[in-house]
Formats: sequence, C-alpha cells, structure tokens
Amino acid sequence: MLAIAAAGQADPLGTHGWLIMLAAIAGIFSVISAFHEPEPAVDRLNHYYDVPSKIGIVLAMGWAVFGLFIGDWVAWLSHYVSYMKLLPGVGD
Repeated sequence: MLAIAAAGQADPLGTHGWLIMLAAIAGIFSVISAFHEPEPAVDRLNHYYDVPSKIGIVLAMGWAVFGLFIGDWVAWLSHYVSYMKLLPGVGD
C-alpha cells in the first residue's frame, strides 16, 4: 500500500495507494476497537439475518441490467455507424 502511494506521488496510482492505505488503517482501528466488546449472545444462531444478502442480490441484478443496457447500446451504435458508412453521401 505504501509502495503504491510512494511510487505514483502525483499520479492517480499514488492517489489510489493513499486511499487503499487509509481504508486499511480505518479497518484496522475498527477491528481493534471492537476487540474488547463482550461476546455475542448464543441465541444469535437461532435465526438467519438475510437482509444483506437480499440487498446484495438486488444491487447485483441492477448492475447487471445496467451493464447489459450499455453493451446493447454500444452494439446498436456500432451497427448504426457501420450502416451509415454504406449509404452514399452520408458516411463521407
């Protein structure tokens, strides 16, 4: 992380290196701060909390629809441009 940040000082690579390093440090501090909290209750295993899974599935499907739309749009645009080149006087 530090090597990426140092390698690209005024470059987007360096910016991403610093972002990764800051996220890692924040993650380390969040794990360390929760280390001395009491143990979770045993009854937490009696039910399944599936809301994050549902949200992830919905977001992934939304992203897939968006990606397929963009791909289809680029394909139609490419076809239209190649078709216009075949017409006399239009694709000059």
